[in-house]
Amino acid sequence: MKKLFLSISVTLALWIIIPPGLLKAAGSGIKPYGNLYMFYGYRQSATYDAAEEKSTDNDTLYKINNNSNLGFNFRYSKYSGVFELGIDDYENNRDVKIRKAFGVYKLSIGELMIGQNWSPYVKWSHEASNYYRSEGFGALYEDFTTQIKFTSNIGIYLDIMRPYVPTETFYSEQKYNPDPANPSYIEYKYTRVDREITTGLPLDNIKSIVPKIALGYELNMGQFNLGLGAAGNMYSIDKNDDISFNKEWIISYLAYLHLDYRISFFLINLSAGYAVNPANFGIVVQSSGNNTYYPGAAAKIKNLATGQWELKDTWNVQGYGELGFEISNSVRIFLGYGFSLTDYPVENTEKDYAMEYYINAKFNLGGLIALTPALSYRDYMKDMAGKKEGSDLYAGILATVSFY
Repeated sequence: MKKLFLSISVTLALWIIIPPGLLKAAGSGIKPYGNLYMFYGYRQSATYDAAEEKSTDNDTLYKINNNSNLGFNFRYSKYSGVFELGIDDYENNRDVKIRKAFGVYKLSIGELMIGQNWSPYVKWSHEASNYYRSEGFGALYEDFTTQIKFTSNIGIYLDIMRPYVPTETFYSEQKYNPDPANPSYIEYKYTRVDREITTGLPLDNIKSIVPKIALGYELNMGQFNLGLGAAGNMYSIDKNDDISFNKEWIISYLAYLHLDYRISFFLINLSAGYAVNPANFGIVVQSSGNNTYYPGAAAKIKNLATGQWELKDTWNVQGYGELGFEISNSVRIFLGYGFSLTDYPVENTEKDYAMEYYINAKFNLGGLIALTPALSYRDYMKDMAGKKEGSDLYAGILATVSFY
């Protein structure tokens, strides 16, 4: 909470100390804004044990949505930009983060954006209903990142981004004697090591010098919006004396498509993504106790002939379809369906499916306050071993307070 108070204070101070001359020159070009999203509801989770016996767990949910923000944007001549703070609320551990911090320069052939922003292929299914719904069920989700993006006047863009290395944190247990006068006294300490997910190697063995690149096309025509493109990410594995792999580079790529269409009072939103990722999206074998084996991806198989670990690719298809009804200027209803299908590179395993159904209604109260009651059912179906994975049922209300 101290970080939250400090960050809000700094942002408010920036608004206050902006030189009056700049404000006068920019006219109304500098504008503060903010959105607070709070969710209250209920979740029922069904899980299965090894014998596929079903058990349920009921929880009351009260959280600040991670999309809550506080910031300002400016526009002056050919320049514009955004600075925005956000709240990260995970299991009631709240922290403040910078969501957006970028500037844009308008050119005769397009515009150049430099700074931190969302990846270009991030697509929320709907701004009022992406909480406890289908993040990751639309075009593949990824957090904001530093980047340089050029967008031409005809909608073609090239985005050069910071390379992404997925990691997992592991703790190694070690015994030690803090009291030499008492040799039989033993205590334990844990050493933290952040490891790359696919290989299980410490990050010191990973070299990420090649930027992530996305190339795509955006068409915005009001009632019809289209986005499509592809992105790739790669980093190399440094040589290790203890273990070797059949690949020197970890390469992943994806293709994505978004389509939004409005017909009278009907709103149609479609999104889909296809991704190829080494190993298996971060399923890891964690080390415990004093065991010090490499905890890389579970799909990693050692080739006895070469003595190397084989790193194979997993592919995933996911998407959603959403139909909205605009009852009035202040009431909208949305129905949606999302799915995910993953195929793992392990023999004698099955494809992993997950599906979701949802309905929500947004009531706009005077433009600054909105209430969104929502109901969502997520079925995880069966895992790669053919075992039932369970389901989640969410019911609740999302309250939004905004100012601009």
